[in-house]
Amino acid sequence: MSRNSRNSKVESIFDKQAFMVWLLIFLLFVIYFGGHLWSVMNRQSADQVRIVLGSVENFTEHSGIIIREEIVFTSGAAGVPVQLVNEGERVRVGDFVSSIQDAETVMRLSTQISALDKQAVNIQALRADLSIVDDEVRRLNNELKLIAAEYSFSLNSNNPQVMNNMRSRMEQIINERNELLLNESRGIMASTLSLRGIYSEQLNDAKYNIKTNVSGIVSFRIDGLEGTLTTSRLRNLTLETTRQRVPTILPSSGDVNEGEPVFKVITSNTWYIAAFINAEETAGWSEGMRRNIYILHNERYVRLETRIHILDTAGDYTYVVFSSNNYMVDFLDLRSVIFRTDNSAMEGFVIPNTAIAERTMLVVANNAINNSRVTVIEQNRRDVTVDVMVIPVNNDYSYVVLDHNVLRLGDILFDYVNRGIIEITEVRIMQGVYMIHAGATNFRAINLENAVSGEGFIILNRSLNGNIRVGDNIIYDVRNISDRQLIF
Repeated sequence: MSRNSRNSKVESIFDKQAFMVWLLIFLLFVIYFGGHLWSVMNRQSADQVRIVLGSVENFTEHSGIIIREEIVFTSGAAGVPVQLVNEGERVRVGDFVSSIQDAETVMRLSTQISALDKQAVNIQALRADLSIVDDEVRRLNNELKLIAAEYSFSLNSNNPQVMNNMRSRMEQIINERNELLLNESRGIMASTLSLRGIYSEQLNDAKYNIKTNVSGIVSFRIDGLEGTLTTSRLRNLTLETTRQRVPTILPSSGDVNEGEPVFKVITSNTWYIAAFINAEETAGWSEGMRRNIYILHNERYVRLETRIHILDTAGDYTYVVFSSNNYMVDFLDLRSVIFRTDNSAMEGFVIPNTAIAERTMLVVANNAINNSRVTVIEQNRRDVTVDVMVIPVNNDYSYVVLDHNVLRLGDILFDYVNRGIIEITEVRIMQGVYMIHAGATNFRAINLENAVSGEGFIILNRSLNGNIRVGDNIIYDVRNISDRQLIF
């Protein structure tokens, strides 16, 4: 064979090989881009949301009732009660607290006494022979003017203590001045001052003053429960009693009849709040333990330091009596209370309700899982080893996503540890979210324990949800979304 013929045959073989190589490259190119084009065309659009941290108030409100050591004082006569001390003021044994007055008689006599005082001053001004006492009377009159000026602004506060102080000081000076005038007076001056004395006695007779025989804090807010809600009944209150709604107590006003209550005196600084609370919330509590509670007062929650005085659990509820020595005066207007035992806000992952999906999970023994793979024992066929998505639970078992094309309930698995077989006999329903990884959905289980619901969202406890992190992208609406679905 000639050299030229041999060379042409070799070239022909190389040409065919080159063609086959280029054809293979072309086919691989077509397959790659065709597959990419197919995946792009089959991707679905889905709104995504990024996981962020949020907080929401996490508390339960409870109803309770206040118990104090209270003594009610009644009127010995009919009339208009006049407060001689302030609401919440501390009094001692023997202090006058209230005066019951015949309003019409008091007004008439006070007007007459005022007219006589003015008449006495006019008489004194016309007299020229009072050289001995004239300067002293003038001094006393100036003191009266100074007292009136001193209390002119305080009178607007309607403070009974201020008014009583002013009246006491002025009466003392008026009596001293009238005594001087009486000693120097003759005729009409003596008659004027004598008549004033008679009216003054009648004025005192028109008042029924009530004094206290105990010491403590005065309150004019009476709700009628002082005789039934006593400290001797602390261990015997019912659920209905502690949850009754008593309106805000207003100070008593208007006329009173003989025998009707006028004020009360709280004789101890220790006061109590009784309530029935869910037993789960009181787990770990004990009598004598210090506990802060938060009372709703004037549209805000006020912290109160308390001690657990009584703790009695029976069934679903625990009867709790809190005691406190603080801020009793601030709550004199309350008998019923709304309170919390916790005022903290829980911080966690904010997940929209529409982003939460449910998946059926197979309960698979850890002995049957090897590096996220399981071996299915097939009867009359070869065993099949498949990749699965594993969610660890504990040392005994894990959750594996149910996929009827891969793994089902009732499948027999190879036991890698004991070299035997294990059957899948149990399923669980698990909540989770779909995260986006490499353009495809990936189901991530979430733990709803201690989660707090908001309006349209839920806040997950961070310590119980290590599968997700701040900044992860998840599908906003999981309807029609499945695992490993392509998303753009």
